[in-house]
Amino acid sequence: MITGLDMTDNTDFFKMLRRMIKAGAVRAGNADEHDLSDFAEIQEFFNEQLKIAIHSQLDQGKSWTDIGVGLGITKQAAHKRFSK
Repeated sequence: MITGLDMTDNTDFFKMLRRMIKAGAVRAGNADEHDLSDFAEIQEFFNEQLKIAIHSQLDQGKSWTDIGVGLGITKQAAHKRFSK
């Protein structure tokens, strides 16, 4: 877990991250197929990081119900997708 971060600014941080991903899509769309491949690799990286974040929340005592609520899915769907 990264420490020393001000967790009150998560909304602004995630907005910035969305803007960066959107800009990446524009850049990849205007580049060659190698850049498109590099941009596509971000999806796999994101999925790995999401799983790490979920397991960090579980380690902190959150339940699969909590995780499901956060993801907008059922606890069963969350467990099936991320428990591995």
